[in-house]
Amino acid sequence: MKSHYSILLLFFLYLTPTLSAQKLSFCENVDVNGKITGASEVFTIGNSGGYFQLMVRMPGQVNSRFVLFDVYWVNPTTQKETFENSIRVPVDPTWTWFKKEVTFYKEGDYVVYVYDDQDHLISAGKVKIIVQ
Repeated sequence: MKSHYSILLLFFLYLTPTLSAQKLSFCENVDVNGKITGASEVFTIGNSGGYFQLMVRMPGQVNSRFVLFDVYWVNPTTQKETFENSIRVPVDPTWTWFKKEVTFYKEGDYVVYVYDDQDHLISAGKVKIIVQ
């Protein structure tokens, strides 16, 4: 029985760095070299909406023909996620990073999930939108 736990622990330790290696960043801009500026987890937008960049940096090649950014709004009362939008972005399988400008219109907390063309979760992140 002890060997089963050891195998499970080794498997978990092997997978953990892989799952967290991809980073989803929220930022004001991404230059042509993938350098981000204005990174934050909180953005203030106007009453008519506002946009910023979602950028994913991979530890290696993305190995996908496209990615999906699934955006969910988090209900402040129930903390349940409500689907808002799915954005498909074509990518080159050799890319090590990619970005997408996304416009938000509603205040609140959001969770963004990023999937490859095989529906494997690549990354996820949370961002807060404040409307002024």
